[in-house]
Amino acid sequence: MTLAFDDERPANQQLVGAVLAGFGSAADRKSLDPSQGVISMLLVNPDYRHKGLGATLLHKAEQFLIEKGTTDCRFGDNWNRYPYCWGMLGSISPAGVLKSMDGADQFIQSQGYVPKERYEIYGRPMNQAIPWGDPRFAHLRRKYELRVGPRRVSTSFDEALQGGLETMVFELLETAIERPVAEMRAAEMTQFVGKSQPPQAGLYGLHVIPELRGQGLGKFLMAQTLQHLSDQLFEQVETVIPAENTEARSLLKGLGFTLIDEGTSYAKDLGQSVS
Repeated sequence: MTLAFDDERPANQQLVGAVLAGFGSAADRKSLDPSQGVISMLLVNPDYRHKGLGATLLHKAEQFLIEKGTTDCRFGDNWNRYPYCWGMLGSISPAGVLKSMDGADQFIQSQGYVPKERYEIYGRPMNQAIPWGDPRFAHLRRKYELRVGPRRVSTSFDEALQGGLETMVFELLETAIERPVAEMRAAEMTQFVGKSQPPQAGLYGLHVIPELRGQGLGKFLMAQTLQHLSDQLFEQVETVIPAENTEARSLLKGLGFTLIDEGTSYAKDLGQSVS
């Protein structure tokens, strides 16, 4: 992390900018791959914008990455590069740089970055009725049961990324043999709402085992998860999907979700030294 200070300001107001850079994970998810860099965060005090501070901080972050061996860089975390700020920026899971961040796209592209991975953020108010009318649900309810519990530690790498979130895991089990067949995760998004605002939850990590896809298990689990969160008095939920995932988009719309924002992770080749 690189910080910018103005020592002419009052002592408690001298921090005027910051940039945070890191690396993606190696294929084994047990170590970092320094060739894959990412600018996770760039902040500039509004009073110091349009004065070159943002570009200067970005340049320093790029120099740091190049010195560590980065050639392929992203601006904005994506699902393969999120060394910091999981669940803290944009939404519950990495979504790049949000479209709603006025001026960000123009600035980033002016620094030599081009749009790469794209994401969509969907939200749903919990005062809507949960759509239980799918005719497949009656059979699924007889064959599968819901289990809710805390997130289990998988690897030290994943724990380092998500350990700051109090995540609940929703699992569908094949009742006869207690075999997990689908999973969904949810966490309260306390960092996005004020203390006086109603609680909001973020959903991520929906997975159905390959041999049972296409049978409505994902929709059934999502409906069960929404019902549980409604019972816990959450008033809003949101989730992130890759823009090219048409099946996920159809699923979310069928459950009453609507598009609330879009995100982009930008790419830049750092193979050449920053001049």
